[in-house]
Amino acid sequence: MKANLERSILRGANFASAKLRHAKLSGADLTSAVFREADLRDADLRGGIFADADLRAARLGNAHLEGACLRDASLPGADLHGAYLAAADLGRAVLDIAELASGDLRDASLRRPRTDLHDADLRFANLRRANLRSANLHNADLRGTDLRKANLRRADLSGADLRGARLRGVACITTFAAIAALAIPALAATRSVKVGDNYYVRDGRVPPRVTINHGDTVIWRFLGRSPHTVTAIRGPQRISSPAKTSGVYKLRLTKRFTYAIYCRIHGRTDQRMTLVVK
Repeated sequence: MKANLERSILRGANFASAKLRHAKLSGADLTSAVFREADLRDADLRGGIFADADLRAARLGNAHLEGACLRDASLPGADLHGAYLAAADLGRAVLDIAELASGDLRDASLRRPRTDLHDADLRFANLRRANLRSANLHNADLRGTDLRKANLRRADLSGADLRGARLRGVACITTFAAIAALAIPALAATRSVKVGDNYYVRDGRVPPRVTINHGDTVIWRFLGRSPHTVTAIRGPQRISSPAKTSGVYKLRLTKRFTYAIYCRIHGRTDQRMTLVVK
């Protein structure tokens, strides 16, 4: 729906699961609004106020968020692939397992306490001059990311993958030894998987597929409003979570196998995925 809500005051409005692709919301005040699982792809959100908004699992691919205020916003599992976030304020926002690959965050403010980007996908994102002071980037994928002149003082980069990242002029990483240590990923990796309402991951395949190496750990993060499970039909390791609406289910997979996973509540047809352990 190409809604035009420019400069509207919509504090606390509920847009959960709304289809707002190409919507015009520039300059709108959406403080504390709910956009959980909403489709905001390609939307014009420039200068919008999304402080304390609920954007969990929202689809914001290629959205224009230049200068937007997302302070204290909740964005776990949000898809911001290719979004334009230049000069946006993301202070104290929660962005764990968010997808920000190829996003433009130059000059953005992501400082804590507490901007949470752990396990976030930031491959090839533009974070030039971004303020990431004290940000949580634990296990973040920063391969090929432009971090030139970014402020990473006191940021948690443990487990982050910085291979190919552009680090010239970065505040805090001052020695080649430190850069080398950060750029070498652990032998055993951690992979995050979203568990939303009637889906695990969205990759365009049916069923969607996640591939890991044996010895890796998978963390399923529950983001839906309804309870879901993570259950394997069979396999050398037992995969069977309790029904949950929040929190995580964590498992280290040590045996090579292709698992067919489904939700016991919603069935093998409505909610399923394939997990390949190679």
